[in-house]
Amino acid sequence: MLLSRGDISYILLLDEPETGLVTVKGKGRPKKVSDEDAQTQADQLREDLMYSHPGIGYTTSILLAVLWGTDEEVKMAQMNPELFCADVTHGTNREKRDLFTFAGKTAFGNAFCGAKAFLPSQRRWVFRWIFHTALPMVLGEATIKRVRLLMTDGDTDEYIPLLDLIATSDLWKNAKHGLCEWHLLFQQWVKQVSPHVPDTEKAKLVGEEQPCCLQC
Repeated sequence: MLLSRGDISYILLLDEPETGLVTVKGKGRPKKVSDEDAQTQADQLREDLMYSHPGIGYTTSILLAVLWGTDEEVKMAQMNPELFCADVTHGTNREKRDLFTFAGKTAFGNAFCGAKAFLPSQRRWVFRWIFHTALPMVLGEATIKRVRLLMTDGDTDEYIPLLDLIATSDLWKNAKHGLCEWHLLFQQWVKQVSPHVPDTEKAKLVGEEQPCCLQC
């Protein structure tokens, strides 16, 4: 998608050699630079994460994270800002980076994706950058101020930065945090209870359909 579409708004988290962590906003697709002649694995990784910024050209900055949304996705988020669900999927690309998804739900019950991000890790500071800087810059501060409920799983590194911002930031002060029923109940049932339940009984208890975060 990023290769073929130009209607992408993105936020980059960079590690600059002299200034440290820097957030850069852009439009289009940030280009990656690959150096097949790198002598060491570390050099290869650094080359893989270098990028070319429009109007600047190749840089020595290291790409730590990128959050993006298409014009259509941003518009849907701005039109339906009341409820969002945030979740992370592990190892989704060649670099095995975690994929963060920020999904919403319309008044008609239809789900949509408002933004996505490739993360350097699932550390607490990464999620603080997402909620404090990246999402407001891509979706707009007015959209964030209208959020009423944000659902996450039980990862404290993910939702504690959000709780801190709800308590201290004007952007998130109207939002409430909720824990996903599917992660709290269904997954725990599968891990803790299911191994001890006969197969004939599982079908009666679980059924064929599984709940979803957007149905919580």
